[in-house]
Amino acid sequence: MTTRQAIPIVAKGECVEPAGSCAGLAPNITRTWWGRVLASAQHIPTGATVPLGIAVLAVGLMAVGLLGYERLATGALLSVSAGVLLWSSAIDAVHRRLPDVLTVAAAIPVTGAAVLTGPSGAVAGAVVFVAPLALIHILNPAAMGFGDVKVAAVLGAACGVIEWRLVMPSLIGACVVAGVYGLVRRRRTVAFGPALVLSTLVVIAGAVLHQSTQAVAP
Repeated sequence: MTTRQAIPIVAKGECVEPAGSCAGLAPNITRTWWGRVLASAQHIPTGATVPLGIAVLAVGLMAVGLLGYERLATGALLSVSAGVLLWSSAIDAVHRRLPDVLTVAAAIPVTGAAVLTGPSGAVAGAVVFVAPLALIHILNPAAMGFGDVKVAAVLGAACGVIEWRLVMPSLIGACVVAGVYGLVRRRRTVAFGPALVLSTLVVIAGAVLHQSTQAVAP
């Protein structure tokens, strides 16, 4: 004789504990519209929380830029993207992979910065940065991972927000950094993501500093 498990019947908007994903929320809270939003947010996949949070931040910074603080908002957006890319490159250095979720998260604020400053430079930078790496990936996927190509698109767009011609020194610098690291560590292969990110961030920082000093020069 089999025993049937009773299925509880609950009113709309309430939670079933402990099986309910909104466990811990009081039933009277889940009856409100903001309580239902809070409960539904717990169904978001873990991998989507980072880009979703950064998207909300990016929208807020874009609003600041549209209110007349474009320079401040653009710098903040690029800084957020830089932080995510450094996080991703640290993972690449250890695990030899650039998580797509972090690449998407880094692309969101860069896109916001491109909207504020004009997308043409960002598009040009992304295309120029991606082209050589994509060609290498097509010819020899083992030599250049597709994760590097995707990150290059974000880095190229970030360069384009400032000046798309920054792409070439960034790419050359990345090759030098990766080559020197490989020689020092005596490794035939190295993770290219950290070199791409570090070189590009140094080049962008140098360009911004140069522009700032020119702006204050008499």
